[in-house]
Amino acid sequence: MTIQRIAELEVAMKRRIASLPARFRPFVRHRETLPRTTMLTGPRGVGKTTFLLYHAQKFFETHRERMLYLSADNPTLGSEGLYEIVSSIFLAGYAGIIIDEVHFAKDWSIHLKALYDDFPKYTLWISDSSSLCLRMGKGDLS
Repeated sequence: MTIQRIAELEVAMKRRIASLPARFRPFVRHRETLPRTTMLTGPRGVGKTTFLLYHAQKFFETHRERMLYLSADNPTLGSEGLYEIVSSIFLAGYAGIIIDEVHFAKDWSIHLKALYDDFPKYTLWISDSSSLCLRMGKGDLS
């Protein structure tokens, strides 16, 4: 993944953060931090992406380190594997990644396991609306 493409993804993420509602439900407001690795599942439209983008903004305010949002169903990501995309983002200076709709990425569970092992100081936040696909993942995510 090129630096230019990463910059385009950052601009798209900033647009999403700018459109976040000013008011959040109490459980969101009181949760100050998320663990290094978080996986959210639930039906479409319940606020998974909003929740993670809100915490990405708080992560930056607290740690002064950037996170990048990407949706695995984005057709502009091309045929590059999830591991290659995320490792490029980490090597470009980002401290974490939010991957939305992760089940769209081929062999996502194997790639996530490798990323978790190979980048121990980086943050991986994942969301998906297809919990069945997540349960059927091949990788050992323990």
